[in-house]
Amino acid sequence: MNKSITAKAEKYIKNLMADQMNKNFLFHSQSFSNKTIDKSKKILEASSNLDVDVDKVLIGVWFIHAGFAVDYDNHLNESVRLVSQFLKDNSCSSNEIEAIVELIKSAWQNDEPKNDSEKILKDVSTWFYASKDFEEMLQLLRMELENFKASIPDLDTWRLSYLEKLRLQHKYYTDFAKENWQEQKEENILDLISKLQKAEKT
Repeated sequence: MNKSITAKAEKYIKNLMADQMNKNFLFHSQSFSNKTIDKSKKILEASSNLDVDVDKVLIGVWFIHAGFAVDYDNHLNESVRLVSQFLKDNSCSSNEIEAIVELIKSAWQNDEPKNDSEKILKDVSTWFYASKDFEEMLQLLRMELENFKASIPDLDTWRLSYLEKLRLQHKYYTDFAKENWQEQKEENILDLISKLQKAEKT
């Protein structure tokens, strides 16, 4: 894998999103993809000791949300299909394709990461859990879901589901994320608790 393929992947995804994503995409936007890439680069720059292929990781990150532009409910399979065809068109080997597909799949699975590359993909796929704009992003994601699904939870149920996810199910794996994101994630948990408590009193 080389940097030229990574640069082509960036161009491919930006064009895909410009062509396919419309006003209904309030969360999975070009801005969100760019921020996700920026987060992955920060982890990579701070983690020179990790055993990773940088370009495979970056290509995986570029395609991690690509499937939403094609089939919202089947986004993971579409991301896999898109990245597989893209890499095949760029003469990548079957082993390279399989490795990147596994990285993308790992980001959406609840099991423990099997290697350093999967740790990075898992962390960057949930970077917004540690965003100072977490509440706003959570609202945007819920509004986006309203545009694509017939029924979604009410706001308090939505917040409660994320409170449980952040407290009980999610964790960061890379040292960078633990050192730089965990504290803000914990503040976001407290903020969710506060909002739910206020809702109970009204």
